[in-house]
Amino acid sequence: MRDKARSIDGNVRDRGHTSIARTAARVFVLVVSQGLLYTDVHAAPFVLITPDEYVSAGGAEAITSKDLEPLAPGAPDIHVVAPGDDNPVATPFSVKVNFTTHDDAKLDKSSLKIEYGLLHLDITSRILGHCTFSPTTLDVSEVVVPKGRHKLWLSVADDRGRRSMLSYVLVVR
Repeated sequence: MRDKARSIDGNVRDRGHTSIARTAARVFVLVVSQGLLYTDVHAAPFVLITPDEYVSAGGAEAITSKDLEPLAPGAPDIHVVAPGDDNPVATPFSVKVNFTTHDDAKLDKSSLKIEYGLLHLDITSRILGHCTFSPTTLDVSEVVVPKGRHKLWLSVADDRGRRSMLSYVLVVR
């Protein structure tokens, strides 16, 4: 027979169950304190563009994808790696953009601007809240947008103020 103990609230509890609960709590605290419990804040899909925003922006029905010339000689190169040439994509999808600077310049991460649709809706903060952004790469996982054609403009500058812009059309099926 197990020992019984009176708790602070006056209830009689079985010591065996109490020690199991305490042990479980101690293990949980150990796991969390040692960083053994890992959660990825970017794992869940996030809605980048709502259906209403898609309709109000007019989609990108009459627009074709093309690279724009850098606005200044030596400006950073912007290259969309994913989604690649396998457009159209299914949602959710991942986005990867590579940046290449020239003449030993550094990318000015604060200069990044991403706009959406014919109205040039600024979605930079939405993306920055769900991405990994280094001086050479921007990675976004689990992006959700409505089906259709989506026009994006990406622009970035280096630490010398040389700015580039890229337009990109994404087709989601």
